[in-house]
Amino acid sequence: MGPASLALQQVQCVERWYDGAQTIMIKGHHSWRVIFADTVMFGLVFGLTNVISYLFIVVAGRSLLPAEFGVFNALLGLLTMTGAFAGSLQVAVTRAVSEHANRDTFASLMRATWRFALPGTVLLTIVALPFASRIGANATQVVLCGATLLAIILRSTALGFLVGLGKVRSQADLNFFGAVARLAGGWALMLAGFGVSGALAGYAANYLMVLTLAYAMSLHVSKRQEIPGNGASPVLRIEGSTVAIFVLAFAPFSLDQFMVQFFNPALGGDYAATATIAKLGFFAAYPITAIAYPNLLAQSDPRSRIRVLAAASAAIVLITGTLALVIGAFPRDVTQFFFGGRFGEAAHSLGLLALGLACFSLPTLGVHAQIAWGGRGGYLPSLAALTLALVLYAFRHDTLAVVVENQVWVYALQMVLIWGLLAATVARSRRHQSTAAPVPHAGL
Repeated sequence: MGPASLALQQVQCVERWYDGAQTIMIKGHHSWRVIFADTVMFGLVFGLTNVISYLFIVVAGRSLLPAEFGVFNALLGLLTMTGAFAGSLQVAVTRAVSEHANRDTFASLMRATWRFALPGTVLLTIVALPFASRIGANATQVVLCGATLLAIILRSTALGFLVGLGKVRSQADLNFFGAVARLAGGWALMLAGFGVSGALAGYAANYLMVLTLAYAMSLHVSKRQEIPGNGASPVLRIEGSTVAIFVLAFAPFSLDQFMVQFFNPALGGDYAATATIAKLGFFAAYPITAIAYPNLLAQSDPRSRIRVLAAASAAIVLITGTLALVIGAFPRDVTQFFFGGRFGEAAHSLGLLALGLACFSLPTLGVHAQIAWGGRGGYLPSLAALTLALVLYAFRHDTLAVVVENQVWVYALQMVLIWGLLAATVARSRRHQSTAAPVPHAGL
């Protein structure tokens, strides 16, 4: 689903900010006062960027034909999934720069990224071309997706370099400018009649602008500021387990539209509208996870960490539950507000999917908590949920109500499994600490 790109961007930005801030402090580049100021501005600018990004998807729903809106969201879901690797690459770049920076670091990292990014994206594009027609896409749209993916990966290296040198606020500023370019350029192209290609071109313009600005800033910094001497090239260390956890955690959330489009394209537009509105609850609640995650990482006392988790869970339930009730009570009014009369069928299943998305917000927090506790197998619950999704959509895809039911079952299973695994991880951690605690000597 299209809005999933926003969610994953939030996950990646929280990861990048935390890792960047911690490594910057270790290196002594800035005081905590500067880090706090950067964090406040980062949050404000990033929040505004998300509003613009969500607005673009609503604009696409109003500008494209219903069938085109389904195709657009299916392709955007695929971009979201592949973008997870780019986020992990940025974290790796940030760490490499903070640990080992010299005047040749930026050029070395960009060369390393080019060597795998260009052939990788070209290969993916070629492989995808024969299957494009299955979801209603054409060759131009697949090529635009490939170009966008390449820009996302290269941009991650440039942004990671800046964050590694302490320029935490730069990524939020640059992403904001990119979102504005996406809205202005993509909207203009859609109005000019370029359809899905125009909407995708907006995304390509977004990431190309961020790449260009970040590349220019990085070159300036590497040549004139802060980086002494030359030395050995830094080593990129991408944590495969974290990538797998996040990619699979968001797979049911991102690939639902693709599965609908693949198995029953006639439902694509109505389902895209339904999911776009229903997922608003998740985006409204995700800042709670964004705030809780660094606190979970920072807490060493298990009881304090559990209190943070409990408070965040309660806040998420309150926000998503309230929005689900409002959407469920006024589905036609909400659908009319977002998309006018273009997707009348969306209102019939909107309340149920909004409830399902309320369930998905808790697994997202649970995934972050699982990483904070250092638990293993964090990808297995989401892998099971994705498997269920594939089976359900393959055999149940006749009506909009049925595919919405599929998605709710997937979210419910993912929530139960992730929180069950988290409960086992917390219990095991407490037993380990209890066993490791020193036994006081008896008095004489």
